[in-house]
Amino acid sequence: MDLELEDKVAVVTGASRGLGLASARALAAEGCHVVICARGEQRLAEAAQELRTASQHGATIVAVAANVAMPEGVARVIGRAVEAFGGFDILVNNVGLARLFRTFAGAARESSSSSLPFTAGKRVAG
Repeated sequence: MDLELEDKVAVVTGASRGLGLASARALAAEGCHVVICARGEQRLAEAAQELRTASQHGATIVAVAANVAMPEGVARVIGRAVEAFGGFDILVNNVGLARLFRTFAGAARESSSSSLPFTAGKRVAG
């Protein structure tokens, strides 16, 4: 199925295993570049390698060890997405925190010297 996601950028939280990894795998299969994050560095590195190996579209995979339950973890993930890709198009929140979307929105706005727009349906970019 072609969901027209090629060259879009996705951030997937809790992506070292389970539904987060499955989401990242599906997005990479559609041609997305994917920023994955999780707390455990070893499992995260293994997940990133699996995604890189499985990608048939040349998707770039960026792994960020971070606890997105903490504002500094969210800022780290957003910062890497902006640094690597200039922003992101898709956010998959897989960590079970209802407030995470608001936290990502705030961190995205603060991660650049210029304000980053964060509106549903629009790219978060620097």
